[in-house]
Amino acid sequence: VEYIRFQAKSMYSWFPYFNKPYALVAAQEHTTSECICWLDSDILFLDEPNQLILNEGEDFLSCAAYQSAGTSGPGNPFEPYWQEVSRRLGLDIEDLPWITTQMEGKRIRLYWNGGVFVYRRSTNFAKYYLQTCLQLFDARIIAKPEAFTFILHEQSAVGLTVVKRGIK
Repeated sequence: VEYIRFQAKSMYSWFPYFNKPYALVAAQEHTTSECICWLDSDILFLDEPNQLILNEGEDFLSCAAYQSAGTSGPGNPFEPYWQEVSRRLGLDIEDLPWITTQMEGKRIRLYWNGGVFVYRRSTNFAKYYLQTCLQLFDARIIAKPEAFTFILHEQSAVGLTVVKRGIK
């Protein structure tokens, strides 16, 4: 294990979760592994994490456990947020594929919590994820309810980056 200590310089350094995109960029710059995995610190493995192994033809892997701040479409309180962030990133909300949450079995537009994911270094995901986070924070979009806004920006940037970059 190589421990890398650094302080990201950003106007958003006050936001504790903004360290994630910067940490991924640092990891990508300091490793030669084919894949990089992000794990939140509150994850406990009780067995081998075999489901985090990318198959051939896959470049990104995550799981939507719950709907949380994801949108189930028109009428959902988060739908306006997703429409606006999609627009700001040059996407149409219809570009976001429909997925089914694992725990609830709900149909939502693509949204991952962002606590566990793996990607191939060759996609340069970390760089684009950081760019997406910065774009969303700079846009000053407010979600309703407001309490979710900053966390939602960082988390929604995961899936939005995958869609925008066409990552498999």
